[in-house]
Amino acid sequence: MTEPAPVVIPAVPVLANATVVQLKAGAEPAWHVHVWGEPPHDQSRDYMIHAKTEDDAAFTGIKKFVDEMSGE
Repeated sequence: MTEPAPVVIPAVPVLANATVVQLKAGAEPAWHVHVWGEPPHDQSRDYMIHAKTEDDAAFTGIKKFVDEMSGE
């Protein structure tokens, strides 16, 4: 049995917020997600994300931002 990969917690947590605007409705909705971080990660990013719901799009955008800021 193999051990699971360790969970890496950044030394400084990445705190972020997001706004979401639907660009395309239908079976595969498209969303514009604007994400911005709190210091020391006070940058912003814009993503176009395909997701079923607004919440899923926001979560995906924030996850991408956190991954970028934490160097993953």
